[in-house]
Amino acid sequence: MYKKYRRAQRRNSAALLPLSLSTSTKKEEKKLKCLSWTNVALNVLVPLMIGAVTVIITVRQQETDDRRQQQERELDDRRYNLEQEQADELHNQDVFKNYITDISNTIFKQSQQQTTTFTDDRARSAYIRSQTLVALDDLDWKRKTRLFLFLYENKLLPRISYKNGIDDSNQTFNLLGANLANITLKSTPYSTLQFHQLSLPSVDLTRASFIRSIFSHGFTFHLSTMADVKFTGSEFLCCEKVSEELQEILFFAEAILTRADFQKTSFCDIRFFKTDLAYANFSNAQFKGNVTFSNTNLTLTDFRDLDLYPYAFIHIVNTDMTGSSILDNANLQAAFHNGQMQFGNVILPNGTWKIDTRNLITNGDAEICCPPGPNPGVRHWFPFPVGKDDATTSLNENFSKTRFGKCHLNFTLTGDDIEVSQVVDVMNFSYIFASRQARYELLIDANCIDGILSATISFGTELGEPISKSEFPIHGTNTSQWTTRTFVGEVPVDTDYLTLILGRMHHTGLCYVDNIQLRIFRQT
Repeated sequence: MYKKYRRAQRRNSAALLPLSLSTSTKKEEKKLKCLSWTNVALNVLVPLMIGAVTVIITVRQQETDDRRQQQERELDDRRYNLEQEQADELHNQDVFKNYITDISNTIFKQSQQQTTTFTDDRARSAYIRSQTLVALDDLDWKRKTRLFLFLYENKLLPRISYKNGIDDSNQTFNLLGANLANITLKSTPYSTLQFHQLSLPSVDLTRASFIRSIFSHGFTFHLSTMADVKFTGSEFLCCEKVSEELQEILFFAEAILTRADFQKTSFCDIRFFKTDLAYANFSNAQFKGNVTFSNTNLTLTDFRDLDLYPYAFIHIVNTDMTGSSILDNANLQAAFHNGQMQFGNVILPNGTWKIDTRNLITNGDAEICCPPGPNPGVRHWFPFPVGKDDATTSLNENFSKTRFGKCHLNFTLTGDDIEVSQVVDVMNFSYIFASRQARYELLIDANCIDGILSATISFGTELGEPISKSEFPIHGTNTSQWTTRTFVGEVPVDTDYLTLILGRMHHTGLCYVDNIQLRIFRQT
């Protein structure tokens, strides 16, 4: 029995042993697999980490190299700029030195080494002008200032000549076209800069400075570019009356003075004509005598604390004052109310208009020189017969008394066609026209039997270039009766002159015209 039991026990032990070994083997396999994936991950991760560190190190190294290269480039640029500045400095010194030597020899003494000879003073002046212009284009602002002072101290600056009532400064030494941008001139307690009849037309004075300078006996900056110029603390002395012709070019005529600084500047008998003064500063300035702004842009100009002297008079015509502080000044407000300041055809600071609404037609009722003399025609009207070459106008040969006055324009034909015209200068409305809101109104009283009376308004520029024209037919009636005809239209922006033409052709019936009126108004 015992042997059977042992045999059975050995059989059971043998049966259980493989099961235990199998379970152990599976666990070992799992561990091996886990270890294998861990090894794989580690094998992959380590190169990735090495690669990332390598990239970071490379990027950092590249940044370092870039910074170093940038610093080297900046050092090279600074070194180049310094060398260039030194070269420019030496060049400016040579140009200035050679100019002073050349001009001094030309004017004050004849050097034995000088090869240039001159036939007369005009040739010498032309040579000085050419050398001056070349030098000014080549010099920096500091040496341009010194060159200008050299001309000033040696009384070589061009002056206005009032000989024969004209400006003949251009017949001698002049600086037309000179580059004087950024020159800086300042008076000191020991030396006052005083410019007598200074003539600087058509020059570049952009950002130039004339600080505490004195301008006497008139001056001209006609057609000069002077944006951002400074006249701070300067004084423009009273000038004797000059001809109307000179008024067109004297003082600040047709100059660009945007953002000009006139703070604490004194003006006497001065005129700004066709000048751009937008954003200019007249704060704490002084106005004496007659000060005129004509055809001028005063947009956003500063007039704070401006001082108006007794008996001073300000005349502002055809000017845009939008946004300016001219009416915020108590002194100027008082001057406006007591007649010391007058406006005409202006756009006020608040955008409203103050324009001349008077009749622009002269002798539109034919009452001047009425009754007429032995010669036919109406004063201020120009007759032009059309048709036959030898035709003569019958304009105003027969006057009759009417309720409209003693005389009227007679368009009754006696054999030839009639055409009369009158040219009207409207340049003092240019800023009004530029707003594109200006309109004209033409009124004509007519008494014509049959036929057609034509009214034509043509618009043109100052140079005589036509812009456009508007034609209006006035039809005659069967019986004699007066009727008023009204025509309204837009005024083109660039209009300087308009011409009113009245004509009648081919009809012999009675035709009279009276009370011709032409006015400018704002479209509402």
